[in-house]
Amino acid sequence: MKRVLRKTKFSEQFEILKEQNQLEFVDILVDMDIPLFISPWLISASDCDMSYNIEVTLKKYFEKLLVLIKNKEKEQAIQLLMHLHEPKEIHMGYGYEKFDGKAIGREKAEHLYNIFSKSKAAQTTLLSDICYSQLLINGIGSDNVSDMIASICRGIFAEFTMKQCILNGVDEIYNVKIDVFDVVDEEWKVKEMKLPVHKGEHIILIPKKFISRDRYYPSKFDEYIIKNKTIPELTNGKQLSSLTGLFRILKDKTKKPRLKAFYAHYGKQKKDLFDHVVKYGDLPLLEFKKEIMEKYSSLTDREINNTVQKYLNGILKK
Repeated sequence: MKRVLRKTKFSEQFEILKEQNQLEFVDILVDMDIPLFISPWLISASDCDMSYNIEVTLKKYFEKLLVLIKNKEKEQAIQLLMHLHEPKEIHMGYGYEKFDGKAIGREKAEHLYNIFSKSKAAQTTLLSDICYSQLLINGIGSDNVSDMIASICRGIFAEFTMKQCILNGVDEIYNVKIDVFDVVDEEWKVKEMKLPVHKGEHIILIPKKFISRDRYYPSKFDEYIIKNKTIPELTNGKQLSSLTGLFRILKDKTKKPRLKAFYAHYGKQKKDLFDHVVKYGDLPLLEFKKEIMEKYSSLTDREINNTVQKYLNGILKK
């Protein structure tokens, strides 16, 4: 008989008699994290008041952070970053064993400061868009970006959670003090809000329309540049021999690029992607963002459920 690992969902814990397809939020597991992430690309692609408020809040936060870094005001930047600890209340992501324990605030803030301050991209205004941080800064991936969005926009997601609790008849909500980034004063403040609590820990729900799986966008941006910029440049006036392996000769004697060979030969690391943007302007970034927003949609309810179950099956096998 096949064993199945069962974990309690938010809807089960709080007696909401609805399936994932009837809910606006991800029906997370209340006792563990699941490998799903808040996507800045989906937030940008969503045309609603909430996505607008999230983007404004993120832009304000990163503009302030980049000014502090540029002015070498390290301690103030560290204080701004110290609130970006792992947002366990959303029950999503991979987790950070390295930063567990009491040192999580200062240690991780120092880590993030080093990542941003050492990046050439941080000396530009590009990184006020968190999508570009994911593309251009080493050490920043889907998990980091998701955590930063959850932390910086905690107040917005807490408001959403309160509304969902009212909508779905969740009565077990309590006054909880949380850190929120005040977009007007551009500083962290403690705010008291009513949130659901499980085993002494509050829970914050995330709209499912903002959720994706982990994706390595820099490689997709790299491929986009190669396909749309490098190959046309090489084939326009530059004659490359078919012996390079970059082309194959068709019957009519024309050359067709071998995309995988081009990726292997001309592929760039994150720092080189930034150099490309500096050299050719930020139009490739803007075009790429538009393409990604059009190409990728939110996960379906089935995909969310399958991701959770596949993760649980993997734990069971271990």
